[in-house]
Amino acid sequence: ELLVQPDLANTFKQLAASGPDAFYDCAHASGIAQAIVDTQRVARRDNPGGKGRMSCADLETYNVEVLPPIRRNYRGYDIVTIPPPSSGGIGLLQMLGMLERFPLGDMRAGFGSGRLFTLNVMLEAMRLAYADRALWVGDQTCPKCVKVPVEGLLSDAYLAARSAPIEVGK
Repeated sequence: ELLVQPDLANTFKQLAASGPDAFYDCAHASGIAQAIVDTQRVARRDNPGGKGRMSCADLETYNVEVLPPIRRNYRGYDIVTIPPPSSGGIGLLQMLGMLERFPLGDMRAGFGSGRLFTLNVMLEAMRLAYADRALWVGDQTCPKCVKVPVEGLLSDAYLAARSAPIEVGK
């Protein structure tokens, strides 16, 4: 299927043409920064009567910090992804590490796409990775925070132990 998102395409064109100013400067003609601020100020269902507090000044004074990526090999592929404070990269690499011992894609073994065994082990790997995320993942730059043990969370030994309770069909 083809997913067409003209507004997103236009946003990318504006960013390519104008650079970071289009994203961080509310006075920029693209209107992207102002739209971000306006959108987050709309009352949300989980915050009735309340609104976001982001301002144009927040965007304009934001400093982008470029961090080195984290990586792990998965079945011969070098997977490179985002480090903390984002939790998605560690979670993804943990899930892949826990799933590596299962024959995903092997229809004869019952692990084809969308098959019960495949979904079962994927769900369990996700559950375990999200539990780790809730416990460990945070902002590495926070001086009062516990440092995220990235190497430990992605080590072969840890992921093997974490994956051990996953039983096909349970």
